[in-house]
Amino acid sequence: MALTDDARTLEFQVTGMTCAGCAANVQRAIERLPGIRDATVSLDAALARVAGADLDPDAIVRAIEGRGFGATPVTHRPDAGSRRSAIEARQHAQAAAWKRRAIIGIGLWIPLEALHWLAPHGSWMGWVMLVGSTIVLLAAGGGFFRSALAAARRATTNMDTLISIGAFT
Repeated sequence: MALTDDARTLEFQVTGMTCAGCAANVQRAIERLPGIRDATVSLDAALARVAGADLDPDAIVRAIEGRGFGATPVTHRPDAGSRRSAIEARQHAQAAAWKRRAIIGIGLWIPLEALHWLAPHGSWMGWVMLVGSTIVLLAAGGGFFRSALAAARRATTNMDTLISIGAFT
């Protein structure tokens, strides 16, 4: 699509996208705004590029945030190395958070499993397992449930919705 002389391009750093569906959701939100001629969202770069006339950066940020993601306008164009370093830093932070959740989940699950195998099964065992497994689900998977609930409030779904349904069934 050819842009006219009065068109300009803005970029936004987008946070919270975890899948291609998230990127498509952000792109649809931007494309619905007036004056938008073209919008592309890169999941890998966590970047939205918007072209059009009379662009309102605040309206674009509100549209993205309305879908449950974070957005900040890119005011300067970092070089490829800096951008790659920022992406790697975000990925390392996410990996550390997932590792922490896994350790918490395993640490809470082991006593439940030991109790299941070693303790006599009285009528209380089911209740103990229900309470314990709920704690494990919320402690290790709370991020999934928060994201799925936020998506439900916006009358949409995401990958966390599927994970939450699977975890509770």
